[in-house]
Amino acid sequence: MHLRQNHHESYFRNHRGTTAVLVAISIPILMSAAAFGTEAGFWTYRHRLLQQYADAAAFAGAVELLNSGNQSAISASVGESLENNGLRSDIGSFSALSPPATGPFAGTTSVEVSVREDWPRFFTAIFFGDTVTLGASATAQLEASAEACMLALDPSASGAATITGTGDVTLNGCSLVSNSSASDALLVSGAGRLYADCAGAAGGVQTTSSGITLSECTAPEENMPVVEDPYADVPEPDVSGPCTTPNSFGGPPSSVYNITGGRYCGLTIQRTVNLDPGMYIIDGGELKITSTADINGSGVTFFLTNGARLVVNGTASMNLSAPTSGTYSGLVFFGDRSGSPESHLMNGSAGSAFTGAVYFPNDDLEIRGTNSAAAGCTQFIARTLDFRGTSGASIDCDGVGVSPIQTIGGVRLVG
Repeated sequence: MHLRQNHHESYFRNHRGTTAVLVAISIPILMSAAAFGTEAGFWTYRHRLLQQYADAAAFAGAVELLNSGNQSAISASVGESLENNGLRSDIGSFSALSPPATGPFAGTTSVEVSVREDWPRFFTAIFFGDTVTLGASATAQLEASAEACMLALDPSASGAATITGTGDVTLNGCSLVSNSSASDALLVSGAGRLYADCAGAAGGVQTTSSGITLSECTAPEENMPVVEDPYADVPEPDVSGPCTTPNSFGGPPSSVYNITGGRYCGLTIQRTVNLDPGMYIIDGGELKITSTADINGSGVTFFLTNGARLVVNGTASMNLSAPTSGTYSGLVFFGDRSGSPESHLMNGSAGSAFTGAVYFPNDDLEIRGTNSAAAGCTQFIARTLDFRGTSGASIDCDGVGVSPIQTIGGVRLVG
């Protein structure tokens, strides 16, 4: 019995010794595994944070873009957002591009943000000597909103877009926008009325209680982003050569004339005039279309320069359409961009249909009386717009060749 007891005691002592050895061997392995797991968990957690930082920074950059910020201002907003959220400046870096140079949003009104942090290793430094690079990227884009068909370009004028007196403006499927920062950038007063999808201004909107009726927006938008001039890059035509004659078309009421493009030093139309397709340069003087005129043409652009003015009177009728392709695609009337601002007048009861843009970026456009220009596709773009009669515009513009006047909505993360 004594020998058997010693045998059992020896067995248990040996067993306990083996277990102790195994435990001693396992503890470092288990501790290393736990340490490595903890480190991997930290990298995953930090990567998720970086993605959140990138999302917030791209949104901040796009808001800056929405407010007409340049690349420097966008980068500053992105950097401020990342710093406030917790990007490690000692081991981190970022880039902000607007527009993105590559990828699905290249060239769009977007801000692309990329962030990275180069972390020193912890426990895995036993096996690896390099750093751990964590990165994330995000893209925020400005969303397009309602398309406009009337745009006042002046950046600061009071009443840059004005509807007053008996002004009654109806826009079919489109909006009116003023780029002015004035408190009354869009002004509807007196008996003036505006019926449109939406309306807004970079500054403020002043109107009577019943002055604006909108079908797609609940109220006019104030402090909205400046809308880009869709024809800003269109070059002015070369003005050279002799003045084309004759440049006045009157005579008996039954008179009909057919004329071609060229340089006209003033042009007066009193009777029926049919225009061949082409460029009609009005160099100084007036493009005067009297109450007895009937003017027709397709593929036509009038370019007014050197102080030339458009004056449309009385019951004149104009049925004009712009070129549908080429350099001057979509432009019916095109005023030059330099010199003192001129004032163009469409007066009386002009029964007219324009297909294309009436574009006077440096000038004021006044519309009086009745002008039924709402048929088809019509845009009015000028330094200022002043309506005191019945007028309209429309954007049924498929195949017409105009460039859209695209307003900007909100900001959306897209990638």
